[in-house]
Amino acid sequence: MATKYFTLAIFDNETKKFHAEFGDYDRQTVRDEAEFTYYYTPKKHMKILTSGDSQKDINEVIANLNEGLE
Repeated sequence: MATKYFTLAIFDNETKKFHAEFGDYDRQTVRDEAEFTYYYTPKKHMKILTSGDSQKDINEVIANLNEGLE
């Protein structure tokens, strides 16, 4: 894995899937974004994922998360 990257994934009730909403190299920054921007979102609809920092790596962890929903 390349440099660690943290992505905030938010569940969309319309598509019934998680989508990447925010990312950063610092986990605390992502936690702060979740707390202050998505405070209205139920915790079960928010996930912080760890991956490499390429778009391919981020897309893979989001796809894996959504596979578990089906």
